[in-house]
Amino acid sequence: MSTFIDPVLYPALHPSIFGDTGHYHVHAILPGKGSENMECGKVKFAVACGDHDCSKKPELIYHNCMRITCPVCFRSGAVPRMSSRIQDRLYGMYDAYAKKGKYLGKLKHIVFSPPQDMFTLDDFRVDQGKTIKKKLCAMLKKYSKDGVYGGAVIFHPWRRKHMDGTECDDKHCTRRHQWVFGPHIHYLGYGYFTASDIVHRETGWVYKRIKEKSGKRRAYETVFYLLTHCAVFTKQVPVVDSTSHDIVSGEYKEVTIGQHYSYVGLMSNCKGGERTLEKGTEIVNCETCGSDLHKYGYHNGEVCLDEDMGEYTKPYKIVEWYVNFKKKRKRELF
Repeated sequence: MSTFIDPVLYPALHPSIFGDTGHYHVHAILPGKGSENMECGKVKFAVACGDHDCSKKPELIYHNCMRITCPVCFRSGAVPRMSSRIQDRLYGMYDAYAKKGKYLGKLKHIVFSPPQDMFTLDDFRVDQGKTIKKKLCAMLKKYSKDGVYGGAVIFHPWRRKHMDGTECDDKHCTRRHQWVFGPHIHYLGYGYFTASDIVHRETGWVYKRIKEKSGKRRAYETVFYLLTHCAVFTKQVPVVDSTSHDIVSGEYKEVTIGQHYSYVGLMSNCKGGERTLEKGTEIVNCETCGSDLHKYGYHNGEVCLDEDMGEYTKPYKIVEWYVNFKKKRKRELF
């Protein structure tokens, strides 16, 4: 695991005023660099087998605010949820295209970097996150084979470098690192692209394919890692009293702006999606003995098996993925 150094050496870890939307300043921060709620990380209840003679140990369930800015919850809530969504779409849409006779090839992880003089830290604005994406999409369409590409893109304003200034692409690197301003986009998706030297000569953009050491790209693990240090745009808004509905003078809370990832090309929302066939909740069974799991109270560091709160259930959903085919655009897509 990487060792994070003193924030003074990379001030981008602290909120930086990048723009202004409405009356409130917009900041860009790393995930987990916001504030936590009072309940975050506290135990809600314990889950144990309904058969108290079972050898399965109780599991503690914690409060999770599911905010990517929360230093306590982001790695166990927001980031896993978004990673699962992206993985499901990348694999689900791939299968939907395959059923229509279109095979997109292997999943690739590519880093696209614009000319470094295109943006500076001083004039960077929240809407330029969208601008750089538009420029990337135009380039992908031009330099991909027959214009066929599709994937998820995650924007990073900072680069992770070793202390000697050399770049680091190894998520398992144990050397000390620093974060420096260097906007780039991570692309996880499909497609075949023109040679990087040609793209650089004609556009000034640089792209580099990141190969997985194990030989097989796993979407969830890759996306999870990328989302732990993506750009999170936030702004401070006034706190409103829940009783009087009046603005509390001098108090503000931090809210996120926009989405922290997006889809492009054949993975875009307009190209297809998931159709829900069935959904509901189901009781979770014990992996050891097969009995129903129950929720129990947790007080003073102990599980209270005499405080049964009912069966432990989880939501489920059965979906099918589909592709939107329009006769007018079929030739353009394929």
